[in-house]
Amino acid sequence: MDEHVSQSIRWIPSLPLLAGALGAAWLIFGRRAWPRLLICSWHIGGPLAAFASSVWLTWDLATRFAPGERFLVDELGTWISAGDFHAGLTLRLDPLSAVCAMAVSAVAVLVHVYALGFSRRDPNGPDLQRLFSVSNLLLSAVLVLFLVDHPSVALLAWQTLALGGSALVGFRSAKEFHTAAAERFAVLQRVGDLALLLALLALFWTLGGQASPGLESPEIGPGSPPPAGSDLEAGSGELQGPVTAAREAAPSGAFTLVGFLLLASVAIKAQQLPFPEWRSGSVAPVPATAILQSLCLTLPPVYLLSRLSFVFENAPLAGSALAWCGAVTSLTAALAALYASDLRRAFAYSSVSHLGVALAAAGLGAYGAAVYYALGQTLIRPLLLLSGGSVILGLGGETRLDRMGGLLKSLPWTHVAFFSGSVLLLLLPLSAAGQAWVSQPPAGWFVLAAVGGLAVAALTLHTTLLYLRMSTGRPSASPGARLNPSERESSLVFGMGGLAALALFMLWVAGLPDPVGAALGVERSNSLRHFLAPVFGAGSGEFDSRVAAWAASCIGLGFAAALLADGQRRRGRPSWVQRLAPLLGSAAKVQRLDSVATRLLVRPLLSFAHAVRCEVESGLYERGAEAGARLTRGLAQRLAKLSQNGLAQSYLVGSLIGAALLLVYVLRGA
Repeated sequence: MDEHVSQSIRWIPSLPLLAGALGAAWLIFGRRAWPRLLICSWHIGGPLAAFASSVWLTWDLATRFAPGERFLVDELGTWISAGDFHAGLTLRLDPLSAVCAMAVSAVAVLVHVYALGFSRRDPNGPDLQRLFSVSNLLLSAVLVLFLVDHPSVALLAWQTLALGGSALVGFRSAKEFHTAAAERFAVLQRVGDLALLLALLALFWTLGGQASPGLESPEIGPGSPPPAGSDLEAGSGELQGPVTAAREAAPSGAFTLVGFLLLASVAIKAQQLPFPEWRSGSVAPVPATAILQSLCLTLPPVYLLSRLSFVFENAPLAGSALAWCGAVTSLTAALAALYASDLRRAFAYSSVSHLGVALAAAGLGAYGAAVYYALGQTLIRPLLLLSGGSVILGLGGETRLDRMGGLLKSLPWTHVAFFSGSVLLLLLPLSAAGQAWVSQPPAGWFVLAAVGGLAVAALTLHTTLLYLRMSTGRPSASPGARLNPSERESSLVFGMGGLAALALFMLWVAGLPDPVGAALGVERSNSLRHFLAPVFGAGSGEFDSRVAAWAASCIGLGFAAALLADGQRRRGRPSWVQRLAPLLGSAAKVQRLDSVATRLLVRPLLSFAHAVRCEVESGLYERGAEAGARLTRGLAQRLAKLSQNGLAQSYLVGSLIGAALLLVYVLRGA
């Protein structure tokens, strides 16, 4: 076991935490920013060192251990100890957490590099030290979530993600609607945190009677060998301990309750129906949006579901609800993206839609495909956001899509980055279909497959139309703005190019499907799938040609429909997409359930919070101040009366003389 112990894991989350905490403390207490060179070296060095550490430890896992024994443990101490319950503060690195840690730390480094050039070009650009401090703290929380060994610590990291995300959503709070988006995000995340807390408490209660050995160190994760005598397979994604016996002894519907609570928490984090969508109302700077979506909103929900996959295996009803929630949200959000006339809103709806595809795959039990899809979104989404930010800078801050025609021709590097991201995004469903599938799909799977196929076709249509619109025609800035297409800032180009290269390598070089590699003469080309295979089980990584054919046909249908609509637009005719504006407009409202949830959930909680802040707190402060003043005045009057008494005066003088003599005696004795 000693060979699996490594004290280097702690440095992966600690280095970004140190960088962010020191930068934030200096801003709070020093009240001034560092020099630009110090900001660059310190705040980029933290995530860069975390990325280097994760790469080194991943290489150690891949080369030193057999496929079934790839894990490292770093025991930091005890987190909670009460009675028979013990929660250790332990970090655990297995293939899944290693790949996720590498991805998010690399994205953070490249987005920070991009932000350097973005702040020079944008006169109202973000405060770099504040942005980097918040993003480094957020990165540290994400890494803790990926590496932690106990669910209670994962809950703490999950809540920290919500706190850091609120700071990024409200990064610019001068405008009222931007502040409202931050408040909406904060309220929803608190509800999601409560749902996760209840889910973990219900899980402990369900497994506590028969699975106490596992609760002493319940690992949210696959990748570890089962305890002696257990009938669990290694890497099956189940909580360690005799879960089978606990399932038989658990009350009817206990796992279903836990599954629906997990579904509520993840759906709120991922903005899936029927919970409100806030992302389209955020106008945070492009680097802040890229950090928020890649680190906080994409990979963590899918990762948490994959680690707690045994819950949905024991609660098929909750798994089916998760699949339908993701599929329906994916379709409606894709239609809303087609209707959006603003680049930010189009990106926001597209991100929600793609995340719905990943959650639908997780609900079907295809956790390998879900993680691969979320990993692809983590790498591709910031690439598209940063490319769009370069276009927005060239238009003087304009975000309307009808004014962005042809600008990519004057921005060649941005054009290459946007084209690369669009192509990778189009092929992502096809490549994810080759990662994993379900051996026994649920009843009615063909209806779910039809909804998911329509969502993939709509996403392909949106991505293709967006690229064709931005690469053809002529740009036109809004009144008062000035066209300034320029790529003189090398950090902009380096950030976009690095993300494009990283996405291409991890998704198509390391993750090239085996049939494609075999056709090219490369055996076991899908090294990413083979590396993650022990985590998801031996049977979850088989290539299914039927799923790949269905994904390819949906992508082809969406691409052909996009070419038809673009041809009609170029000829000056209303495209068939424009004729569907009423349908797309209704989808852009994110359904009536969204507004109902907003009225029933967000607005009452916000009103209650404002009432507490304005009335209850002010009343407590006033009454507390008055009581303190009366107490101080009474003590002062009493002391004044005592000081005028001769007996009290002699007693006070005697006490002082005695204390002085005692002090002299002690000092002489020392």
